[in-house]
Amino acid sequence: MNLFHAELLVVLAPALACLVLCGVANLGALRSLFVARVKTPLDAVLANREHVNTLLSLVTNLVFVGSGVGVLYGSDGCALLDEQLGVLAGLLGGFVALRLSRRAAALARKEAEEEAQALRAALREVLQAYRAAGGTTVK
Repeated sequence: MNLFHAELLVVLAPALACLVLCGVANLGALRSLFVARVKTPLDAVLANREHVNTLLSLVTNLVFVGSGVGVLYGSDGCALLDEQLGVLAGLLGGFVALRLSRRAAALARKEAEEEAQALRAALREVLQAYRAAGGTTVK
């Protein structure tokens, strides 16, 4: 281990320890803050099929931007780390796109089922009104 890194860790150790202890002490407050600021809005976004389709489109586009980012940062493609990061980003983006695609399909199925139930209920009401009228043709 390089001496500079050891000195840096020794200097930062008390601050990191305080950060960890404060985080543990306020875990309940941090959890409620996370739920209020992150989880609830994310759940609201993931409950809407249009939002999910927009996120899916965004993630799909970001997956294919990797070559542009490589050109931007001057990657020559020879470094092993560049290839590993590119593969990791591609796999992660593909995984997220697959999950969003499944979520969009599930929301579409749910919406179709709700529409079918509403149509059945409306048809049931019309048939009950027809039977209540004595089964005669209503003009």
